[in-house]
Amino acid sequence: MIYFARCGNDGPIKIGHTTTALSSRVSFLQVGCPWPISIIGTMEGGPADETSLLRKFAQINMRGEWFHPAAELLGFIAINAQQYTQPEPKRAVIPLAHSVADEMENWPAIIREIMSLNGWN
Repeated sequence: MIYFARCGNDGPIKIGHTTTALSSRVSFLQVGCPWPISIIGTMEGGPADETSLLRKFAQINMRGEWFHPAAELLGFIAINAQQYTQPEPKRAVIPLAHSVADEMENWPAIIREIMSLNGWN
């Protein structure tokens, strides 16, 4: 999958390719960026397609796979990419215990649910 990630509301755009979950890729990119990163579009494609796009927009390249948000790139994304809707994060709901004894009894099940919802199992 080819993705277009943007720094902030009007920042640079990254053209990338991933075979993993897009949310994981965004989380990885976000670690090194002080502004929120959002996916502004996706399209089918592999590494060769990514390389082709990097070459197509070489004249507006900032560094690596990051590009100025020029009209030609934004137009390409608007016409060719599909909008991406960020999935809602899964959140565990921990029931209130009636007593400390209840809490201790239910704790293993609560931990398993939290791990399952976060994909840690």
